[in-house]
Amino acid sequence: MEPRGPPEKLRADRVVDPWHSDIDMFKAGSCARSILFSLLTVMGSGGAVNAQTPAEAGNGPATPASQPSINLDRPRVDLKSLPRNLFIDQKKFWTAPFHMTQAQWEWTIPLGAMGAALIASDTAIEQHVPTHPTTVSHANTASNAGLAAMAGVGAGMFLWGHVTHHDQERETGILSGEAGVDAFLDTEAFAYIFRRDRPFTGNGKGRFFQSGDSFPSQHAAISWAIASVMAHEYPGPATELLAYGAATGVGVARWVAHQHFASDVIVGSAWLVSGPASLPFSLALQ
Repeated sequence: MEPRGPPEKLRADRVVDPWHSDIDMFKAGSCARSILFSLLTVMGSGGAVNAQTPAEAGNGPATPASQPSINLDRPRVDLKSLPRNLFIDQKKFWTAPFHMTQAQWEWTIPLGAMGAALIASDTAIEQHVPTHPTTVSHANTASNAGLAAMAGVGAGMFLWGHVTHHDQERETGILSGEAGVDAFLDTEAFAYIFRRDRPFTGNGKGRFFQSGDSFPSQHAAISWAIASVMAHEYPGPATELLAYGAATGVGVARWVAHQHFASDVIVGSAWLVSGPASLPFSLALQ
């Protein structure tokens, strides 16, 4: 893989951590994403898979920041490399359970129990959602508009960064798009697997393995994925409030619009809860 360039050519306005810190961050994110994947699996099947423990020890020697080989794992961030980076993202996501330790697998039981309890509470929570047709219609419109606005911000940043030769804005646009596509692919696969009825279909109880696509919320997942990239690229209370606030608004609107149950939205939003796991591979290793 072509290196991103020597450290002195990186943007001056970004703090570059030592390489071993980047690796630790990405491993932590992979662990969190694995736990999220396991939560979805436990809720769908009612059981857990046997653990598989990595052969390497957890406390290995630290890799010096100046080691020449470190750039070999740093992917490029441009449109030409986007398909390859998406492939890496999906490979990391779907193979994450096979790289978990015994301790990490032990988290699947309490998380699965929490998920099952949340799903069992969906019908009771749904009784408190407004049912006025105008409110439902406005909420549905707001959720679609909110997601479109977040995607539009990412696209606008890419175009503006490309025109003004501002690398951070250009990369933020590409990475937000990459994260959004990742979230779309992952939730599309899970929706096909679990086939949960939406609140307004079937008997209204959100049965699984029917013909629906309610679980998890795709709008919530994509919004949180884009928000995570924005907050990571431009850290600060104001950015986080705007990004995560907008993503929260999209998720809540999907619930109020009776497009999803509460658990659908919460699990979809868990792309943020997984920390660095919500970020594309090409951003996690920057």
